[in-house]
Amino acid sequence: MANYRPTASETGVLTRHLIRTYGEEKGKGVTRVRISSETVRTLANRRHLRDVFIADWIDDMADSGWSVFPVGDNFAVLQTETIEGWPRIASKRIRGILKRVHNGDLEALDEIDEAVDGAADDDEDDD
Repeated sequence: MANYRPTASETGVLTRHLIRTYGEEKGKGVTRVRISSETVRTLANRRHLRDVFIADWIDDMADSGWSVFPVGDNFAVLQTETIEGWPRIASKRIRGILKRVHNGDLEALDEIDEAVDGAADDDEDDD
């Protein structure tokens, strides 16, 4: 039996087929999934996923309208067009802090780090 290892591009085709098959099973369009490294290794028929292979796979997925992000031992896969409706934020909202930081005022970073961490702690208390 031959032991063919699909290219990164071919693995992209297999990945998109897997996503489509999952969507058909669920009876809905799928715009986001989590795929484990193990699943990608299985699709690619590889014991190890080299960085260059992953980069090429991510590029192939992007060329087909999917954004891929490594998250721990998984990959978040998002249909790129779905983010068009997401709010976009611009750095002008924090122009004052940026000016301070860019001028070397590192106390500004400490101040906002405290504020952000404090806000996160307050959010956790709401549960």
